[in-house]
Amino acid sequence: MTEHPTEDLSLYALGLVDARERETIARHLATCAMCREELRSHQATLATLAEAAEFEAGRAMRDRIVERERRGSWLGLPRVALALSFAAAVVFGLVAVASVRQLDELRAQRDEYARALAQVAEGARIVTLTTKTTGRAALVVPRDCRRRPPASNTRRG
Repeated sequence: MTEHPTEDLSLYALGLVDARERETIARHLATCAMCREELRSHQATLATLAEAAEFEAGRAMRDRIVERERRGSWLGLPRVALALSFAAAVVFGLVAVASVRQLDELRAQRDEYARALAQVAEGARIVTLTTKTTGRAALVVPRDCRRRPPASNTRRG
């Protein structure tokens, strides 16, 4: 090769020449110090560009990852805190449902006792108490069936 492949050296450095051209340029580089120096220059430039591209992509990727972690998940809460708050809400809901059921049972018992006391006050000799939740029944037989005056709301002091 009598002429210098200056235009092809950059393609050679990138590995973008076919096998025949690569072989021809390699033979020329074995004998030409000026082209070897130019190839080293191209390779150094490519290495610098590769590092710069890697650095920029690395910085941008790092920034995205840091931002995603800073934001976390829904409403800016970390995933663990979100899971714990959801579990606490479920537990709170279950406790609330159980409390409402227990309150309903207590109210039903209160109403049943009030009904039984009203029957005793009216002079009933036998009164049954039944719970709706368990289905148990009790028989109330008052000893003293005399009518008593209703209790007053005034206190004696």
